[in-house]
Amino acid sequence: ATSMDPEHAGALRLLGGVAHAQGDHARAEGAYHELLLVVRRGTDKSADALRASEVLYDLYRIAKAQNLTDRATEILESAFETAGSDEREGKRFERALRAAGEKELLLRALQGRLARGGGEASQAEALVEMASVLVALGRAGEALDAHLRALSVRPNADALHAAARVSARETGQ
Repeated sequence: ATSMDPEHAGALRLLGGVAHAQGDHARAEGAYHELLLVVRRGTDKSADALRASEVLYDLYRIAKAQNLTDRATEILESAFETAGSDEREGKRFERALRAAGEKELLLRALQGRLARGGGEASQAEALVEMASVLVALGRAGEALDAHLRALSVRPNADALHAAARVSARETGQ
């Protein structure tokens, strides 16, 4: 497929994914590096376009699978930095982490979104998602704190009140 259109992001991602699944890390890495170049050119402006942070996350997974700890860490830091450059980029990165079940990394990405600021709705959304991740990690007390912070941002949101009550019950408060 890539011989017909060597810049087709979907084909490159599929090629990288198949190679990774087969344990052919060199081929997967090559496909993802090529994909990263294509994505960084930014020709696809759609909201659902693949983002550089997602490709960097794929490269991180390859380095991690090869036990290349320093390289994996460096790539992951680049992914976080890239995700912080743009709201769409950040949300796509969060989506990739969520899909992969990377709760600790997702929590870090959400904390980064909070640190960058943004509108009340975005802040409350990040806090509610943080609370959900914290519950999944068995950190109910921190989840309650996140819900309460979300309430301080959007005090009139009935759904936030209900979520905070559930969190409070779970922590015995």
